[in-house]
Amino acid sequence: MFSFAKYVAAGNDFIVSRELPDAIALLCNRREGVGADGLIWLEEDNVHFFNQDGSKAYCCGNGLRVAAVFSGKQRLKTALGWHQVEFYPGGCRISYPDPSKYHKVVEVEDPCSVFHPPQEVNCNYVKVLNRNHVLLKTIERGVGETPSCGSGAISTFLKLFNYRKVEPKILVEFTSGEKLSVTSRDTDVWLEGPVRAVYEGKIG
Repeated sequence: MFSFAKYVAAGNDFIVSRELPDAIALLCNRREGVGADGLIWLEEDNVHFFNQDGSKAYCCGNGLRVAAVFSGKQRLKTALGWHQVEFYPGGCRISYPDPSKYHKVVEVEDPCSVFHPPQEVNCNYVKVLNRNHVLLKTIERGVGETPSCGSGAISTFLKLFNYRKVEPKILVEFTSGEKLSVTSRDTDVWLEGPVRAVYEGKIG
């Protein structure tokens, strides 16, 4: 019997469990399974991410915030290292190492007009609205276009911040309408946004 919970973080939905199932792609299938953008396996303090197609994902900012709320832990480890967690009503913020090697960031005039199938790398298309606000579309490897992407928001912020195009704290608005906040604080980058539990279930 596989026990799981369903969570939504800034429009991204996830299956999260302390067990690792066999048929991840089937569970994430929206017609034949539970349906989700991805699956999160929490192994003690270690968090493992899987894309909708069952492939391994090495970074997932929204997924890590789900894992934090699900577990209640203030310190978690991913393939990128250790992350700190700060909770607040309705969500949490997490510290996050640079995930840019898994993301391509391209400035465009209109992110809404970009369409293409998933590629071998996560693709982020951004327009700087002002120094505190950007518009972003992310097309994820193994998933496709998603309502939001935490690690994509961080990668986008880091590129723009390095070129001095944005302030140390920005609002990342996705073309879906979902919003995340990214902040450079001391030596860390923090991702902030809502997390909501949807339901718990079991599959035999």
